[in-house]
Amino acid sequence: MRYFVPLAAEAKKRGHEVVFRFSSSGKYNCPRLSHNYKQCKEIIEKYGFVEDDNVIGDICFVIEGIGRNLACVRYSLTYMTDFMFLMDDYELDVDHIVMPSEYFAKKFNKVSPKNLYLGSPKYDVELNSQDIFEKYSLDKDKRYALIIYPRSRDLGKFDIEKICKELQEDNFVPIIKTRGKDPIRAIPDVRGFSDESWFPHTTMELIHISDRIINTGSTMIKEAVMLDKGDAVVNYNIKPFTLLEELYENGAKQKYMPHTNASKNIIDHMEENYT
Repeated sequence: MRYFVPLAAEAKKRGHEVVFRFSSSGKYNCPRLSHNYKQCKEIIEKYGFVEDDNVIGDICFVIEGIGRNLACVRYSLTYMTDFMFLMDDYELDVDHIVMPSEYFAKKFNKVSPKNLYLGSPKYDVELNSQDIFEKYSLDKDKRYALIIYPRSRDLGKFDIEKICKELQEDNFVPIIKTRGKDPIRAIPDVRGFSDESWFPHTTMELIHISDRIINTGSTMIKEAVMLDKGDAVVNYNIKPFTLLEELYENGAKQKYMPHTNASKNIIDHMEENYT
């Protein structure tokens, strides 16, 4: 939803009818699961979109090729770095692949004549600190340190209790962000969050209000850099592989990251070529 809502809002603003279709995967983040579907419905109603699984539009926006068999013009958005191992499976089945930037396509050897280097619509979101503090019942007068919870595979390499204690000694309030598939081990006096909000997305909201960010090799670094929080990140490289190490450099946003106004860029392309 963090990718689709800004794009849908831009299309609706220009007078296009926006219809959402949801697929089923059975995973923890499947939009058809009852607790997820409730949130999706609330977002659709809030922004005045429509949900109808029987409608196939003239133009369809999918993500990483899901829905590529629909009989329409198909724009496939990319998700974080998943395209590096998914794109080969759907490249022939879609009309356009919206890449965050040419840099990432070249880095992962995914240059294609179908690529459109228009940015990532998930960054077309306005985040308000006061709203976020109220939403998550956080104290606006405290300094928060966001810890990106590691995969269960890597947790033994990361002394999270010690890190939380050190942060508290430095007058930070540690908070933890995880995903549904990586449950948090309870830590006294430290709040944990999963994906409570799909749009605006919880991770991006917590990055926005944090003064320090403890990363564990997550591609969250992309979001931190785009939200101008790259200088606040301390990375523990505990994964069995290193990914996006260049994003920890000074000036990474200008050198590597997606173009801004991606939703506008994408809808401009759609209107110029299909209306």
